[in-house]
Amino acid sequence: MEKRKKERKKERKKERKKERKRKKERKKERKKERKKERKKERKKERKKELMKLVINVFLEYKHKSEEETNILKAPTRFFKESR
Repeated sequence: MEKRKKERKKERKKERKKERKRKKERKKERKKERKKERKKERKKERKKELMKLVINVFLEYKHKSEEETNILKAPTRFFKESR
């Protein structure tokens, strides 16, 4: 009886230990996922900011004379294609 009781106690202890380990691993995984998501969001934000700058520059030069805009024809083509 005593022996059996001790064995069960050991088994439960091992199970709890394994469960804690699994819980810790899941926590690490969730942390990694959140980190990846934040990285993606920051990348999207940077891209948006860059596009805003490109649009602003494009609009600034659009108002200038035709001679000055001849220099910028390549970037404007790129801008139209990227849409």
